Amino acid sequence: MKTAAVSCKWAQRKDQVLLTFEVPDSVAPNVDFTPSGVTFKCDLKSGASCSKDITLFKEIVPEESQWGRNDRDIQVKLKKKVNDDDDEHFWPRLTKDKIRDNTIKTDFDKWKDESDDEFEDGFNFDGDMSDMMGQMGGDMGMGGLGGLDDDEPDSDDDDMPDLEDAAPDAPKAKQEEDESTGANGDAAAAAPAA
Repeated sequence: MKTAAVSCKWAQRKDQVLLTFEVPDSVAPNVDFTPSGVTFKCDLKSGASCSKDITLFKEIVPEESQWGRNDRDIQVKLKKKVNDDDDEHFWPRLTKDKIRDNTIKTDFDKWKDESDDEFEDGFNFDGDMSDMMGQMGGDMGMGGLGGLDDDEPDSDDDDMPDLEDAAPDAPKAKQEEDESTGANGDAAAAAPAA
């Protein structure tokens, strides 16, 4: 029987690891959990079989880990074993050994890391950001830049003529310039001979 490679994506939360084994034509899949790893096995409709053993970075709670199957893949949720004295809830990688496994990829659609958790308290960037700006005075601390808010008219406050109004005068000005200068642009060449 032929054995096929299994592609796996992983993501994590503070208390769990999510695995997705991408096997669209699986028959009789099975996932076994141990405190230090996960074993996935299944047969394919083509007659081949596939399996994947993963030794995990840290321990999990096998009794609280679970898996399920849909039409395209097998979803696995691993419950992380967290010690009270352990401050490291997020794993730097999935596997215990620092290896490069081309069949394991990061699932960015499901990924959540430590920095994402600080906004889980309902912080809304749209509404809360404008409220925060209002509380700061709205000027972002730039009130000391003098001259920015004066109401005196400046030369750059004058209205600019529309482009349509300026266009008909442009050829006439060029023609007057050509008449006052010679063909080479020399003003003396255009003066009548005495």
